[in-house]
Amino acid sequence: MLAVAYWPEGETPERGTGTVIYQIDGGTLNGLWLPEGAHNERPGRETLSGSPNLTGRFQITLGVNPGGRSNYTGYADLERSGDHFRVVWHAPRQVFYGNGIKIGNVLAVAYAYTRYPAIAAYCWNGKQLEGSWWTGPDGRSGKEILTPTGSGSEELSTLPQLNSQSNPRDPCNTPVAANF
Repeated sequence: MLAVAYWPEGETPERGTGTVIYQIDGGTLNGLWLPEGAHNERPGRETLSGSPNLTGRFQITLGVNPGGRSNYTGYADLERSGDHFRVVWHAPRQVFYGNGIKIGNVLAVAYAYTRYPAIAAYCWNGKQLEGSWWTGPDGRSGKEILTPTGSGSEELSTLPQLNSQSNPRDPCNTPVAANF
């Protein structure tokens, strides 16, 4: 899965924007996250535990900052409308605001410090990236396909293909999305 945080046209970007990708296992969300500018660092890790219907308050049962520098605790409140989510994290000294999209058993969320950024999330199907984008409850949403062209597109052919252990009903069924 590829997740992208962005600001719709006309909105001033906010520093500290980032993305988190959660693998959904019932009421447990196991995630990897990175803020903008965190180049060459191991992603942060986060586990949220709550309701299997993916709404309400979720406890942060594991919180590790990028690079493993420090740990954190707190909770996150999830609001759901179909496959679109609003997430507000409450850590001891900070609040973060996020918009998310659920694709199969993966939830991708874009977050920032003071406003909800837009989110785009894509799955590799062996030939192209298929995905969705959402600007938030008061905005727009859609689907799109990104097809590689030009130099470097040959490298994409080496990414994992769908395999015999993947779930054909899961749109993000490559090992890239399922086995982080």
